[in-house]
Amino acid sequence: MITFVHCSDLHLTAADPAEREYSLSVLDEIVELAASERAAGLFFCGDLFNHFKDAEELREEFRKRIQVIRDRCRIIYVIGNHEVHGIAGQRLGSYDFGQVTVVEQGPFSLTQVEGVEVLCIPHQARYDGYRDWQVPAKASNLRIALAHGLVTGMEIYLGPDEEGEPPGVLDPDLFAFHKVDYAALGHIHGRREATLAGVRLCYAGSARVYRKGETDARGVYLLRVGDKLEVQFHPLEKAGQYRAYDLPLSLEGRLEGLDELAFQWGPKDWIDLRLSGVVDDENVVGDLERRLKETHGPRVRRFDVDRTVQPLSGISSHPLAKKFLEVWESRFSSEGRTDERLWKRARLIGLVKLAELVKRSS
Repeated sequence: MITFVHCSDLHLTAADPAEREYSLSVLDEIVELAASERAAGLFFCGDLFNHFKDAEELREEFRKRIQVIRDRCRIIYVIGNHEVHGIAGQRLGSYDFGQVTVVEQGPFSLTQVEGVEVLCIPHQARYDGYRDWQVPAKASNLRIALAHGLVTGMEIYLGPDEEGEPPGVLDPDLFAFHKVDYAALGHIHGRREATLAGVRLCYAGSARVYRKGETDARGVYLLRVGDKLEVQFHPLEKAGQYRAYDLPLSLEGRLEGLDELAFQWGPKDWIDLRLSGVVDDENVVGDLERRLKETHGPRVRRFDVDRTVQPLSGISSHPLAKKFLEVWESRFSSEGRTDERLWKRARLIGLVKLAELVKRSS
């Protein structure tokens, strides 16, 4: 059986020392995985580096870290839209990344790894005319494409735009026309998979980068080629996880239950707390936020606290507020677990409305 590793959007960065070491540690885990799996190929499907300047600065470090597999694993690096950001007429292929096949010249190149055809399609602004590319006829049982861009028909939500050149748009017919069996894709940071025009199209997602709201584990795909192609997602431990929590505060500004949640956190995790409620004194919440950051901030990679808090003196002793929370707690315990975020939003809205009522009546 032949094994390949499909990886994308690692975004190695030199901009910040902590992020630099974090991103390189994920690269180390990917290389170790390729070694332990005795992979015949490691495929980086774009945005290996965050920007061109990061590729310039980190190329020596990259060379060192891939040495362990350089003689027994074919490494192919297809550039994405981020690497060309700031490139200003330079060529990535003129830099020494070690024993790596760097594919940056379009529209395509075709190679073989252990008898499997690999069609490499680097980032391009447009892919018009793909039917005129003159790709050689398929001469093996399996043809894999490596590409970076947006595939139409996959219902992809990108979220906030990011730096880099705009990604090109790929028609699924491009892969079908050129007899591709599996398209190893990059650019989308969340995992996506679809079969369109008879071709299996897979985004491995970013190997490490999270945006707010993205909770999927980060990792790579293992492609195992035997009598048929098997695809398995492999999470990367060193990438950590994004963990977001909506945490309601008591009327006195207390927070309960965080220690139970913190027990699950790892050192590479990004923790995003959202505190909400109506409280007697907002200064109590400010003190709470500082304590949380002092206690938990050093334990994780990133620790964020956002507040949606309205202060109203005396609210903790107001009978209407107490009764509202008593009823809410009872209903939430029996019904709220199916849509916890909606129930917590209703709690906040109810308390804010009560606060407005109390203010008008005082």
